[in-house]
Amino acid sequence: MELLIAALRKADPRIRIVSAKNDSLFDVFRRVRRREIRSGKNIIHVQWSTVLYGSRFVLKSVFLLCRNTLLLAVLKFFYDMKIVWTVHNASAHDYPHPLIDSNGSGMIRMVSAAIVLHQETTRSAYASRYPGKKIYYVPHGNYVGAYGLPVPRDRALRTSFGFGDDDIVLGSLGVITPYKCNERIIDVVRGVRAHMPHLKLLIAGKGTSEYVDTLIQRLKGDPGIIIQNRFIPETELSHYLSATAYSVFDYGQSGLPSG
Repeated sequence: MELLIAALRKADPRIRIVSAKNDSLFDVFRRVRRREIRSGKNIIHVQWSTVLYGSRFVLKSVFLLCRNTLLLAVLKFFYDMKIVWTVHNASAHDYPHPLIDSNGSGMIRMVSAAIVLHQETTRSAYASRYPGKKIYYVPHGNYVGAYGLPVPRDRALRTSFGFGDDDIVLGSLGVITPYKCNERIIDVVRGVRAHMPHLKLLIAGKGTSEYVDTLIQRLKGDPGIIIQNRFIPETELSHYLSATAYSVFDYGQSGLPSG
């Protein structure tokens, strides 16, 4: 979000960025009523739809969905605010109520003046499914320079994982969670390693002990696949990237990122 805000300000210094307190539409409504935000030429940019209705409790989710639907309608029709929705996921990750998620996504889509997609291949599908809706393809921004300068190959880090100089290391960095389909990545790499033993896999990031344990059991003792259940600080990311040759991802049918 910091990179997105910086890019917007660079594109047009006249743009004023206002963050809603606790991601609350009620906070936006309160600021408009107090005239801290003037009517007209304002955009409410929704990044993740579950912010508006997400809760593990069904009744709370339904309450938030009803309240925020009403607030969006009031801000749109009475205060001339445009709503833009950047669609990151076809369905919400790790949200336990798919029916509410479907209704919430439909609500946001209905009131949105425009929809932004990060994946070009989905634009035509959305355009045909929702004719008359303004749909834009905007590729992901990059993170060049965000984590410091690139570093030479960190051989000490590779050695600590048991990787040799001639090994081809695939890296999967970031939170370790089921929606990233780690099981399928592990199974594919294990299958390929039968013919290419110098192919290795490093999964590094923070996940729940219960889920990570299931992945470790899936390895069946394969020494060429390493799982490190640890949050990787930003200061170390360049070193981890330098220790790998490629990044590998599998989001199944849920993710729509170009990254």
